[in-house]
Amino acid sequence: MASIVLGLVACAVSPGFLASARADDEARRPQPLLWAQVDPALPAFGRVEARGLGGVRPLDDVRLVVHALEPTRLDSVGRVVAEMPSLLGRTETSEAFDGTTTLAFTPRFPPAPGLVLRARLELGEQVLEAHWELPEAPSTEKPLTVVEGVEPCAGGIVPANLLRFYVHFSAPMLPVDVARHVHLLDAAGAEIPLAFVEISDGLWDPARQRLTLWVHPGRIKRGVGPHEVLGPVLTPGDRVTLRLDGTLRDAAGRELASALEQHYLVGPADRVAPDPTDWTLASPAPGQLEARIDFGETLDPALAARMIELVDTDERPIVARAVVEKDAGCAARGLRFALAEPWRGGKVAFRVDPALEDLAGNRVDGLFEQALDGRD
Repeated sequence: MASIVLGLVACAVSPGFLASARADDEARRPQPLLWAQVDPALPAFGRVEARGLGGVRPLDDVRLVVHALEPTRLDSVGRVVAEMPSLLGRTETSEAFDGTTTLAFTPRFPPAPGLVLRARLELGEQVLEAHWELPEAPSTEKPLTVVEGVEPCAGGIVPANLLRFYVHFSAPMLPVDVARHVHLLDAAGAEIPLAFVEISDGLWDPARQRLTLWVHPGRIKRGVGPHEVLGPVLTPGDRVTLRLDGTLRDAAGRELASALEQHYLVGPADRVAPDPTDWTLASPAPGQLEARIDFGETLDPALAARMIELVDTDERPIVARAVVEKDAGCAARGLRFALAEPWRGGKVAFRVDPALEDLAGNRVDGLFEQALDGRD
């Protein structure tokens, strides 16, 4: 049965706020309270409300912040011992029947079962805090989520100015506190500092099954502060390891089936823009359902599949599904197009978005790093 947990008392209220609540002209007014709906069976699972705000207060005088915490980050009396980033979401105000204002926060993504939802309401200098435990996910026989693949593939050679890793999961993931579960290690097993752009909750595709990890561009571009102070993240000849902790959680709140480690050898930097005039197109013969493009180089697989299309003699798009083709070393070096219907004959060409990139972020229309000091 669906249940609602109420936060009827605050964990901490300032003395000034208590004094004002006892004043005669406020005695009959509803006092502010924090309320949370934490039942995963309900549509608004994870919604937090601050009720009983007196009058219509200016929004810049009221702030409601919500965090999703692991239970280990609270001490025995519920005090936060290790802070987490606030949840992303939507905040709305509404007028209650008694003339007070309600401030409601709905997370963009439901917090995972088993976490603690902690709310902090700031009313000028006064503060209300409360927390609620989210129920554990029901037991299930569904297999644990695994990492299905990483691009670039393990064991391959990556350019010293590699810009991105893509991590593919077998099920939707929880986009909370992702950055601390991802590491890039050197040959000695030590973590490389400032290796990635730290996006706390991760950069996900709409299905939340592909995580994009950006190698910090400030350590790639020469002449930029982080590069000059810390040096590049990757150096030719290095061996590095990408590690994902098994404590990374999926959308159901479960940890991964296991941690992941992928090993790479670092090759020379790539400072040549992709050139479509060097590609080879294998056009379909009449009646065939397939066409192919060979890049002759390695491109960003996620971008290649959506930034290249086939066109006919009149430059109209040909309906086809593009699939990235990889060589024996798992490098994305071509596309295979499955046509929606047998080819009727005629000219076939391809059209390329100039924003298409290779693994180092070099685009068809220009290099990722423009040399300012004469270095190649």
